[in-house]
Amino acid sequence: MAPIRFISALSGLIPPMPGDRTALGSAPAAAFQYCEAMAMASAFGWTLFPPCDLRLRWTGREAEVFSDGDWHSLETLSFGAEEQEEWDRAAPEALQGRMPHAAQKLFVPGIVQIWTGYFIESDPDWSVLVRPLPNVPGPDTHFLYEGIVETDQFRPCPLFVNIRLLKTDREILLRASDPLFTVQPVPRRAYAPQVLGGNAVTALSDLPEPSLQAMERTVRLFDPTHGGNSLPGSYGAQVRRRRKSFKTPA
Repeated sequence: MAPIRFISALSGLIPPMPGDRTALGSAPAAAFQYCEAMAMASAFGWTLFPPCDLRLRWTGREAEVFSDGDWHSLETLSFGAEEQEEWDRAAPEALQGRMPHAAQKLFVPGIVQIWTGYFIESDPDWSVLVRPLPNVPGPDTHFLYEGIVETDQFRPCPLFVNIRLLKTDREILLRASDPLFTVQPVPRRAYAPQVLGGNAVTALSDLPEPSLQAMERTVRLFDPTHGGNSLPGSYGAQVRRRRKSFKTPA
């Protein structure tokens, strides 16, 4: 069972899509074939989409949104009456009429928060990393901020993303059918201060002999020009064999 779970607040949303080893088709063919590290990173997590088509614009002073046939200064962008009714039928009484906005401006000019229409929760001691699509070239129109949310405690949590609009006086179209960002599960111990706060640097001259001998193998593996019979894709073959030996936790 996945350590994180998505809760859909609306019908008709595009479901979270498992990560794609081809980086949504943008990975070079040689990288997809031989670079297992890149393929695994691209496939790690789930891809999320905007909840609807969003037409945004940055004037250099304020964010604007296109709605009701014209451009307006963005304060909040609500869902339609049909979505509001669907929310009220399912939401707890205390949240009736308080559906999260599809988009809203934040206190920093040019930054827009977008709610996907999903909530998210995780198993104890698991968090979620919200980040740009891995190995997919980012657009020049907006920048997507990364964040780690401890969704084991703050659950179920609205799944949103913050973007900074970059291009001025130009329409920035975020289609509901276009992947927007990625969510990846992260064990809390992976970013604990005691893990990240120590000195992680060791001098090559201080390595013990077994590590130096192991280095000979990894250098040959990643750079066949140093000799040996390693072929392109050798690392990937070894990783896939190792993966097959893993036991899936119950």
